[in-house]
Amino acid sequence: MKNIKILIGCLLLTTAVVTAISAFWQDNMVTTMLLAALLAVTLWLWHTRRDITHFFIAALLGPSVEAVCIYFGAWAYSNPMFLIPVRLPLAWGIVGIALPKMTYCFTGPGVSVPRDTRGVPGRGK
Repeated sequence: MKNIKILIGCLLLTTAVVTAISAFWQDNMVTTMLLAALLAVTLWLWHTRRDITHFFIAALLGPSVEAVCIYFGAWAYSNPMFLIPVRLPLAWGIVGIALPKMTYCFTGPGVSVPRDTRGVPGRGK
């Protein structure tokens, strides 16, 4: 039952992000403020060290990869600021928090670590 609540919360959050961007994409400030409010709610609900880490990894890597692709002409945004819209790191970060939670709902706890540590510096033989 708890997994269903988490999954529904994540799907509602993702829907809210998509709706905010779709409805207000022409106004970067409004969209960014809405996503900042969604981020505040998200961090109020889920604020473990892992959640914060997922946010920052997604907020940094997602837009960085997109900026490289945009620079080389793979696609373009209609209302960018510095190659990407200002809202993009927030959107990536929010989804970065929600995605592992949705995955957990279907697969259970995190990835197991193999016991064989050969090849890992400082471990094994």
